[in-house]
Amino acid sequence: MNKLSELQEMIQGTSKVHPDKKARWEAMKAIAWRLRGLNGEYVGLNSHAQCSFVPESRALVFDGRDNEEIKLAVYQSALGPLIVEILPQTK
Repeated sequence: MNKLSELQEMIQGTSKVHPDKKARWEAMKAIAWRLRGLNGEYVGLNSHAQCSFVPESRALVFDGRDNEEIKLAVYQSALGPLIVEILPQTK
């Protein structure tokens, strides 16, 4: 299973565990992920607010409320092939 599919399953699973809309929203906020280049580069915005590879400290971190397919497609169109990195869950 690739990381995008794993991320999608995690997000969809929140509706099974938390049928209440507010509880599901909170559970989705705890799912953190970011995009990386094939050589490990971090994806973010440069000083001109353009898609770019950036230092880890400036990497964009998304959560389960963000549309992962759209984010991946937009950043890939600018930067080429990317991978999804799922970060440890927070409370």
